[in-house]
Amino acid sequence: MSEKEKQGNILLRQKYEKWLQELKESQSHLLEKEYSNPYFISIPNGWYDSKTRILVVGEEGYGTWGCGKGDGTVSVDEISKIQDMNRQYLGKQLDYIALNIGEKKNKSPFWRRFMAINQYGICAWSNIDKIHLLKERKCQLTNRDRMALHSLSTKVLKEEISILQPTHIIFFGWYGISLKHELPEVFEQLYPAGLGDSSVWNKNVVALDIDQKKYIFTYHPGWHNQPKGYEEKVMSVFKGALPK
Repeated sequence: MSEKEKQGNILLRQKYEKWLQELKESQSHLLEKEYSNPYFISIPNGWYDSKTRILVVGEEGYGTWGCGKGDGTVSVDEISKIQDMNRQYLGKQLDYIALNIGEKKNKSPFWRRFMAINQYGICAWSNIDKIHLLKERKCQLTNRDRMALHSLSTKVLKEEISILQPTHIIFFGWYGISLKHELPEVFEQLYPAGLGDSSVWNKNVVALDIDQKKYIFTYHPGWHNQPKGYEEKVMSVFKGALPK
């Protein structure tokens, strides 16, 4: 890991500490036992040396593991440990960290698309909602909890983008209210008439140029009503946004 990547991870931890303290002070119910640990990310090796730096942003985590909270192995304050666990998982999925004996890759639609994107640069992975419900299904927060999560003064996704400086940010699904609070300048282009306006993105793949970065909005890869050819369109729009 380069010195710049080490410093970037230190900056991330500092922002996460500040955000977590705000969460404890104003929305502590989101740290109760039925919620996951926050999804804290780590900067991959070689990130800043790559010309194409792709930040994949999912909706939220999934299942009962919850960054080590489900089995009680990791506390919410162990930010570095959560970062390293997530770095290890991503590395194993993308083949730059070897699987342990008995481990298998996740071959879900999410990861199939992720691995297709990964061929064109170096990838990091975040989520627009850092916390999810520890459940086997329907892990997304309620609207009330989502608004509480994004009411904090530290806008954690915006801070991640500022530190990582990705060239491309591709959303695998998103929540309008989360985007409105985290990245208002992006929200305004995706929802020109406000939250009820889906005219720009309805059943579409949207590419936006904002602050010398490419933002690409796609439906979640697991979308059940996905029209024929949608994944091909995702890749076409993404490849069209790559440097010539």
